[in-house]
Amino acid sequence: MGKLVILQLPSENFARGFTCILQIREDKDTTQNLTQITGKLPANPEMPQRLNDEWRSVFNSDESSRIQAKKAAITNFSRTDLVKNFVDYLNDWLNDSRDKEWQKIRDGLQQHLSKEEEIRVIIQTQDPILRRLPWQAWNLFAENYPKAEIALSPISFQTPSDLPRRQSKKVRILTVLGENTVGLNSPKIDIQFDQQELEKLGNQGAEIIILKQPSKEKLREYLWQEEGWHIFFFAGHSSSSEDGKVGEIILNSKEKSLKITELQEALKQAISRGLQLAIFNSCDGLGLANQLAELNIRQMIVMREPVPDTVAKAFLQHFLTAFACRNQSFYAAVREARLRLEDWEKRFPGAKWLPVIYQNPTVIPPTWKQLRTRGSIKVVERSVNFPFTPHLRLPLWKFLIGLIGLGTVTVIFIVVIRPMLTTTVSKLSSSPKPTESTSSNLPSPTPTLQLPAPASNLQAPQAVVSASPTPQGTGGGYFPSVGIASNVSASPTPTPQVPVSMPKSPPPALTGQPPVSNIPSQGRNLASVPSSTSSPAVNPTQSSKDSVAIESAKYRLQKAYEKRDQAWNNLQSAEEKLTTDFGRFTEENPQLYLSYDKRNAAIELYNNAEQRVKQAEAELKKLEKSYSEEN
Repeated sequence: MGKLVILQLPSENFARGFTCILQIREDKDTTQNLTQITGKLPANPEMPQRLNDEWRSVFNSDESSRIQAKKAAITNFSRTDLVKNFVDYLNDWLNDSRDKEWQKIRDGLQQHLSKEEEIRVIIQTQDPILRRLPWQAWNLFAENYPKAEIALSPISFQTPSDLPRRQSKKVRILTVLGENTVGLNSPKIDIQFDQQELEKLGNQGAEIIILKQPSKEKLREYLWQEEGWHIFFFAGHSSSSEDGKVGEIILNSKEKSLKITELQEALKQAISRGLQLAIFNSCDGLGLANQLAELNIRQMIVMREPVPDTVAKAFLQHFLTAFACRNQSFYAAVREARLRLEDWEKRFPGAKWLPVIYQNPTVIPPTWKQLRTRGSIKVVERSVNFPFTPHLRLPLWKFLIGLIGLGTVTVIFIVVIRPMLTTTVSKLSSSPKPTESTSSNLPSPTPTLQLPAPASNLQAPQAVVSASPTPQGTGGGYFPSVGIASNVSASPTPTPQVPVSMPKSPPPALTGQPPVSNIPSQGRNLASVPSSTSSPAVNPTQSSKDSVAIESAKYRLQKAYEKRDQAWNNLQSAEEKLTTDFGRFTEENPQLYLSYDKRNAAIELYNNAEQRVKQAEAELKKLEKSYSEEN
């Protein structure tokens, strides 16, 4: 399990420093802190000017970026020096051990983090200059924690609403390709490459809708689609205000700019219908991220400064390969794609620090596989007793070979096996039948179950399997919760129902009461298996072999009862844990999926134990009957 590190930097200023609150949590539990330390980031009045002169000037001078081109004022050699000088200056400030208040924060990080675990670091701040800093260059993480990735987040945020359930298992991607040039003399950017890379995701279960230079009315229309979207992708030109609060994109040559506020209601609807990720493969996207965060989107990827066209294309290609094709975690995929931009460092120094994640801290980012399954409606449910995999897809040639094989087996059965079976049955039916005894002096090993009435207020939000109304012996009744018929000492009660086929990943949207099964809270009083002293008197001429066989059968039955008891207790514990986790976790939390898996596994184990009990009972009755007939 990885770690979640939240570094809160409330808005103060570089002249006085920034109050800092460090929180470290287990990444699968975004609510409970392992540690919390309060300190202070030291003052640095020169940082804003150094940021503009040595960092931002490097990217604002590039003519091939996905922003309106500006005149190149510095050489490639001086760019390398400027970026190196600024990164060294940044690390000197962040690693300042003379300030005791900041040293507490650094010590807390090193004491609670491990090099082997994946670490998500979220910098929470509203300060536009702190947001523009290339935090990924902080060597405390870059050199000591190779599985760490740093993201940004606003100070104020809300927990997103539950994701809607979907019937489709496709990852729906709305792709918007904007204007590829911003002036007569500016070079065109290659957004066709972005389209080709996204279209490859069709092989990974994606449904891609592409809008080329749409009008804002058409874009709104698609954002409002009732089916909803998982990912919104934009490639083209964009920019942000100096304070990083407002962003805009260029859709086409007629509408020179489109602010996020002009899409506000359409984006709200898309987010409420399941939009989880926005990717802006365009320049200077911090203003876009700031406004989308106010709409409560879960996560975004933007470029913090103007990005060269070749760098934007390389990042997209590496990210989609790691995230969709290799199913890496969202943060690991971004980190890998970002570090692979090192190939362009000589030409574009600092390029590997341009992509940045903008994250809602209450959300655990999904993998590509979870995007395909999370919130989907499981159309075909899995039976407890007969598990199978729905939607089996076979190539046509395999299907035809299977049909031919099935036909061959059918012909052999009709021509060869069926006549042989008919002859055998005729011989058996003509042979004399043994004398059957109508009574047995041996006590029955069947247990007696005492069950409470099922609760009536529990909900089962998906397909269920009911108990089978098959009476046995002299009693009659039902075994609750898992669809197994058995003897009950009390009179038959209404058959309770239990959700027995929750999808392993993920569960459906969690609303109302927890969908737990009606497992009785009382223990079951099983009748003990009769000992050998309760057996009838044995004829002296009786074979000791029969007696030993019956005693062995009784012993196996007793063991089967014990294992069934243990399986029952495990099932109760799994249900109680699932009920508890419903109160502790949101539907995003993988711990809840794990509880579903354990509950379903417990149900299957109980079914197996019950089946072994039935087999042991049948074996003992058969031996008792044979013994009775012989004596």
